[in-house]
Amino acid sequence: MVRRRNQLDPGDPLSQSTSPQNALQQAMLLHQQGRLAEAETVYQAVLAQNPRDLNTLHLLGVLRQQQGRAGEAVTLLAQVIQAAPDIAVVHSNYGNALKDLGRGDEAIESYRRALALDPGFTDARYNLGRVFKDRGDFAKAAECFEAVLAREAGSVALHNDLGLMLQELGRAAEAAAQYRVAVLLAPDQAVPHCNLGNALLAAGDPAGAEASLRRALALQPGLPEAELGLGDVFRAQQRYEEAVAQYRLALPGAPANAVLRNNLGQALLHLDQVEAAASVLGEAVVLQPRRAEIRINYGNALNRLGRSAAALAEFQTALRFDPASRDARNNAAGVLAKLGRHEEAVAEYRRVLAEAPDFADAAFNLGNTLWSLKHFEAAGEAFEQALAIDPGHAAAAGSLVTTRRSACDWRHFEADLAVLGRLIDSDAPGADPFITLASPLSPTQLLQCARASVARQCGRIKPLPARPRSAAERPIRLAYLSANYSAHAVASLVAELIEAHDRDRFEVTGVSFGPDDGSAMRARLRQGFDRFLDVRADTDAAVAHKLDELGIDIAIDLMGHTRDHRMGILAYRPAPVQVSFLGYPGPTGAPFIDYVVADGVVLPRDRQPFWSEEIVQLPGCYQANDSRRTIPATVPSRAECGLPADGFVFCCFNNNYKITPDIFAIWLRLLEAVPGSVLWLLRDNDDAARNLATAAVLQGIDATRLIMAPLAGTEQHLARQRQADLFLDTLPYNAHTTASDALRMGLPVLTCPGESFAARVAASLLTALDMRELIAPDLAGYEALALDLARRPERLCRIRDKLRHTVVGATLYDGAHFRIGLEAAYQRMMARHRAGLPPEGFALA
Repeated sequence: MVRRRNQLDPGDPLSQSTSPQNALQQAMLLHQQGRLAEAETVYQAVLAQNPRDLNTLHLLGVLRQQQGRAGEAVTLLAQVIQAAPDIAVVHSNYGNALKDLGRGDEAIESYRRALALDPGFTDARYNLGRVFKDRGDFAKAAECFEAVLAREAGSVALHNDLGLMLQELGRAAEAAAQYRVAVLLAPDQAVPHCNLGNALLAAGDPAGAEASLRRALALQPGLPEAELGLGDVFRAQQRYEEAVAQYRLALPGAPANAVLRNNLGQALLHLDQVEAAASVLGEAVVLQPRRAEIRINYGNALNRLGRSAAALAEFQTALRFDPASRDARNNAAGVLAKLGRHEEAVAEYRRVLAEAPDFADAAFNLGNTLWSLKHFEAAGEAFEQALAIDPGHAAAAGSLVTTRRSACDWRHFEADLAVLGRLIDSDAPGADPFITLASPLSPTQLLQCARASVARQCGRIKPLPARPRSAAERPIRLAYLSANYSAHAVASLVAELIEAHDRDRFEVTGVSFGPDDGSAMRARLRQGFDRFLDVRADTDAAVAHKLDELGIDIAIDLMGHTRDHRMGILAYRPAPVQVSFLGYPGPTGAPFIDYVVADGVVLPRDRQPFWSEEIVQLPGCYQANDSRRTIPATVPSRAECGLPADGFVFCCFNNNYKITPDIFAIWLRLLEAVPGSVLWLLRDNDDAARNLATAAVLQGIDATRLIMAPLAGTEQHLARQRQADLFLDTLPYNAHTTASDALRMGLPVLTCPGESFAARVAASLLTALDMRELIAPDLAGYEALALDLARRPERLCRIRDKLRHTVVGATLYDGAHFRIGLEAAYQRMMARHRAGLPPEGFALA
């Protein structure tokens, strides 16, 4: 047992008091009984007779310290030390008084002086350890406590203190061993059980932790530390709802516990209760404003609420309090990227990696930011760095594949396909459903990838309670959801449809969670909707509640798995019927999306097993278009387009990531077979342009025969297409809006349909225009037809003439006509719902 010596042993030099022994012994007895005021009266009487009685001065100093009058204690004990400097116990008690005054350095010196005089003085060593503990020097504190245990049996307090220090040092298993001894010494005390539970959790034994914490609560119901610990157990096991309930039980007994509120906030974030999380984390910040971890978690909540500037301020404040916090700097960089300050974000991520080179997520985030800047080669290097740090970083592995495709870096093409396949088969987070559409994968893999992605992002979201909708007589309430109500391809397709909807039968709401680019297209869309909701600053749950309150009947997602989607909104089931349309040519894998709008060409009925949505086939082509698109009258010259004055112009204005090695090889063979011909491609990024040129040279084709068209405005881009002779489509991801634009301008599009929706869009467009002669049965036929059209200008001329005549007045480019079939589909979907029938696919005549 640790000695608590407040008096001198009879053999100590100061014990030879000349004061009346009876009076001193009476005072000591009162002192030991805790009757401090009475003891003080007797001590004062003894000192009145002998003011220099050192033993009495010493004991009165100890008493003063116990009374909370540490300043007076220091004065008294200093007198004793001055007269007798070689007594260990006096130095130890002097250290206690100094410690109470906050004079830690002097207290440490006093304890060390006591130990120099008496190395076996465990009381002084224990108190020295407690000073180190209070100062956060856990290693030195543990060393002191272990030294005490080496000399004598420990108390419950000593084993608890040593356990706490070992736990702070990350030695959870050793801490648990100390707490087990404390439990044996005091089996009916709640605190040792509580400490043991927390240590077991840290040591990776949540079941043992739960048992110990429940024992602590049985011994002391409502013990806040045990309630908090049990909540931590549930959170570690991803039992977030139980964790929240447990933390809330602890709140009344811990009104000033910031850690409790911090942990509650984190559990709420996992449950997507972001507003509640922000509220409780804000309380934690008030309680402990200098704790970086809490600032970081509060910043995360604010960021998810769309309050990016406030989140950035929290992360920067956390860095002031903890400049070495890699999480704070990493998160700050993420917000900078979200705010469009990409170059600043890159600099911050590089700083994180300079200070923490083993931080795989920072390298991954750096890669994503560089990807946003279209610095694909540098992005690839960052993803490779993340994988070098953590070979199991699935997201980095998948992003590296995506980056190489964006840069047309095909050096590892087959290996990259194998990586995608492994990620999909294991439901790992790295496979991006969108990039898989441009990869030669099976329909089963496309669906599996999408399902896994939705499960990760939306699996914990619970649908809102079903709200009764009003009678069928009122117009059906539609809500179109998109981040692309701007100068974007999807907006250019859907604008006239929105305007043309029959307002006697439909009420149309636009739900926008993308940026306001100030374009004429955005202004047109705002005016075209009956109601336009800008929900960028709202959480998914808040948007879902808005749609529910508005009584939306059919929610139409125009995004799928494309960038900046917010599928989480529909995961709440704000509408009884939910539809995927136009923006994503693949299965969403979302159990909360009922239908996909398609047609008989892009999605034949036999494809239903590979779709989570019920297939709805419209008459004609599924793709909406806009008859109001401006057709430029002035065509730039070949020279203005960077094209040679003569020679056949093959072109493809698809995004570069859609180009695959086998398709590009066909294009190069065409260049070789058609002297003087050129291949006109979109210059999407510098890395792809360089890699395509390199690939051409490796196949013996002069790189100057690849003409890279810079990005241009819509009208300029449409106009320059008239200088091309033949558009060569890609596979397995066709031209979509790009194809309909080319055909509108009279440019023949040669395609080869594949198995997937994404691989059959151009065929659908050509079928709708009665231009089936441009649909090749396979890649061999595709190459042969392209070569024949390049060599037989009269055949190509006939096709161009037919196309130009067909386009005029074609229903494909009439949004007002298109809406008739789509509205019929919506009415049929709603009729099934109102009849209490489940979603079922159908084809409209």
